[in-house]
Amino acid sequence: MKKFLFGVAVGIAIAVGGFFAVNNYIYQAKQTNDINTSGTGVVTEDAHPLLNDSQEQALQNLGIDPTKLPATLTASQEECFIGKLGQARVDEIIAGDTPTALEVLNSSGCLAK
Repeated sequence: MKKFLFGVAVGIAIAVGGFFAVNNYIYQAKQTNDINTSGTGVVTEDAHPLLNDSQEQALQNLGIDPTKLPATLTASQEECFIGKLGQARVDEIIAGDTPTALEVLNSSGCLAK
């Protein structure tokens, strides 16, 4: 039974990883098509004042609209993120590190608190 559950967990992890890989490939292809004839990229507006470009792009790759995120966190939301990710990782993300897809999925419920 444990081997079966482990196999299911590995299968789900592979499927989720495949989904994100395909999604990232499609997003990168779209970005390539958005380059105009002068060779410069299309100027995009800052979607969220507290997120850097790589954090915004990571969220967009996961289908999350950064403009819909709150500009501030409540104390309970912050506690939830620390509980899910740990204080050190939360500090790294606040400092500008990009969260992984798994971190985003694991902590997405914190915004509802």
